[in-house]
Amino acid sequence: MNIVATTRFVANLLLVLVILLLWVNIGMDRQISGLAWAIGIFILAAGCGLIEVAIAFLKPKQAVAAWDEQARASVRLSYAWGYWIAMAAFLILLAASLTDHIDPAFAFYIMGTPLAVGPPIIMIWAYVTGRAG
Repeated sequence: MNIVATTRFVANLLLVLVILLLWVNIGMDRQISGLAWAIGIFILAAGCGLIEVAIAFLKPKQAVAAWDEQARASVRLSYAWGYWIAMAAFLILLAASLTDHIDPAFAFYIMGTPLAVGPPIIMIWAYVTGRAG
């Protein structure tokens, strides 16, 4: 496996994990300990991004191989699916808030989840199926 693509996979995985951990933290009503874990995982995900950039400078041949046409197509697909996931979530949350099923402020709060998790989930799928790695 290409080290740049693997680093990208780990960063996407950690981003999804951080959002999941935040929702578990909210659901358990624990403010400090869960948040500390989430911040740690977010720092790891940001570190993976920095490592990916560093590897791109240190090993340009592996970086070029990690950004072949198939990987670029997977990135474009993840952005497109992320957009449609966010649009669907927006419409669902808009309908729920207009019918007074949820508070509009809470709907706005929830909207961050599909925006943050939509593209990384598609990239994880692309990596696991061999399209982005």
